[in-house]
Amino acid sequence: MLLIQTLNSYHFFDIHFWRKVINIGLPISLSSMAIAMLGVVDVAMVSSLGQNDLAAVSYGARLMFFAFFFAVGWCGGLAILAPQFIGANKLKELRKTTVMAFYVLGSMLSLLITLFIFYSEWLAEIANTSPEFVSVTSQYISIASFSLIFTAIILPIEINLRALGKTRLTSVMSLVSVLLNMLFNYVLIFGKFGLPELGVMGAALGTVFARFLHTIILLIIITPNKEGVFPNLKQFLQFDKLKELKNYLSLTLPILLQNVGWSLGLVMYNVLLGQMGVEELALFGLINPMESLLMAFFYGFAMASATLLGQKLGASNFDLAYRQSVPLIVVPVVFSAIFGLIIWALTPVIANVYAHADITRIDYSLVATMSIAACLCIRVFNMVVINGVLNSGGDVKYTMVVNIVCLWGISLPLALFCIKTLGLDIRFVVIAILSEDIVKAILVYFRLRKKMWLKNLVTNMNESC
Repeated sequence: MLLIQTLNSYHFFDIHFWRKVINIGLPISLSSMAIAMLGVVDVAMVSSLGQNDLAAVSYGARLMFFAFFFAVGWCGGLAILAPQFIGANKLKELRKTTVMAFYVLGSMLSLLITLFIFYSEWLAEIANTSPEFVSVTSQYISIASFSLIFTAIILPIEINLRALGKTRLTSVMSLVSVLLNMLFNYVLIFGKFGLPELGVMGAALGTVFARFLHTIILLIIITPNKEGVFPNLKQFLQFDKLKELKNYLSLTLPILLQNVGWSLGLVMYNVLLGQMGVEELALFGLINPMESLLMAFFYGFAMASATLLGQKLGASNFDLAYRQSVPLIVVPVVFSAIFGLIIWALTPVIANVYAHADITRIDYSLVATMSIAACLCIRVFNMVVINGVLNSGGDVKYTMVVNIVCLWGISLPLALFCIKTLGLDIRFVVIAILSEDIVKAILVYFRLRKKMWLKNLVTNMNESC
């Protein structure tokens, strides 16, 4: 009886609360899974072209993954502040912050696109110097980088829509983008409907065309702007008069460093595997989509946590925010443990999927995937606590240090030791990569217990201005 009362006090059985979580989180999970499935389809399409093409797309896609999180980092301040501004009903400040996000993100992505276009061969050679690999990879990178232009427009809009609770719209748009991407990839990779067969170049062009149409449709939908959260043209031209840039960057830069450090570390994994050989890079390319699919489902919990808790913190309802954070962490961790067991039970099915790739050591990828499934609950715990709970209160400096130190100080050196000193294969390298999550879980757990994330950032910004 006492246990039930305790669980009730922490909203474990609150139907209204869980309806909000589902309404916000489930569409995000589904759209994230759709994007992850696109990765599976891309790998399936390109794997039939050969080992070099699969390795090229795997590495090139990882660089685009880095670019995406680079972009997300520059929107970090908006992602934290938007739910709190809405919770405090301060839409004017939200529009100002959105303008800042557009300008900052656009200028930074322009520099990154320039790097990808003019230094694509150099970026490819970092992983492997094989002429065939460098040629195909550089083509993919230089073409796919143009999709970042549309990412700069889409990201701030989707962050505001998510803060409003309009996750269904963003999810539908993501699904439409994924379906368009799959269609363009199929047509351009294999040369359907009388078009030339472009191979890997077709995969890159498919991504650009899909993101372009995604942007056009999204802009048409939000044009009425009934909620008043999107800036108009006049407000865009008033950027030089905004005084809150320093406060915005104080939240954004730690998230940026965290995202860049983490995603760049993931690129380094590909670089290390590329030094082992093109086949190892191709094997890792098989694992990446499955890993993304496993994490995508639970990403919705993290975003629902950030939105709901951010709204409570913006209204200075700290006790309710803490109590609701407990089930938002416990439930996805329990479900992820169950998912991990299901993945193990589906080993024969996964083996059949991997068998379609033109690679000899498929058994290595299978063992690595099982290792990832075994650590799924720990990784979900870290994702929900860091991206959802701690970030909702702006505790970004601590999460930045934890992410960077655990990745660059623990798992990357351990993976390098396994490859260069011990000469171990990809199975053990993946286990070394997963080591960071264990240490990270311990560090974020104790931070969570200290309750330092329970902050009203809107009030703090007003007092500092």
